Amino acid sequence: MTNAANIEQVNRGIQAIRQFAARLYEQAGRVLVGQDNAIELLVVALLARGHVLLEGVPGTAKTLMAKTLAQLVDAEFRRIQFTPDLMPSDIVGTVVFDINTSTFNLKRGPIFTQILLADRDQSRPGENPGCAARSDGRTPGQH
Repeated sequence: MTNAANIEQVNRGIQAIRQFAARLYEQAGRVLVGQDNAIELLVVALLARGHVLLEGVPGTAKTLMAKTLAQLVDAEFRRIQFTPDLMPSDIVGTVVFDINTSTFNLKRGPIFTQILLADRDQSRPGENPGCAARSDGRTPGQH
């Protein structure tokens, strides 16, 4: 294959990626109104096989963004709610003994997915759920 043929093949690949990204951007924009910058960054992260940290106040469509992206690319979507009592097995799953077959089977947790949203606990606004309170009302480290 010549250099010209290689360049042409690369150009066709780039054009296909551009068209795919434009379709994703357009379709997501129909659901996520007013989130153009976030959509663009999500599409870039998807194409780069990267990770995304979505930050924002409650109610800014972070979950909807992740779900929409998953639906557009036909990917599995799962969500983890980070609460103070979250255990490692809540994330990775656990091994369960099947008495009928006398075998152990992995019951996979939400980490075994293609698009995962890890969401922090919103049950007590203004509090850090990871911060324990002492019985006298002071946080650890206060005197």
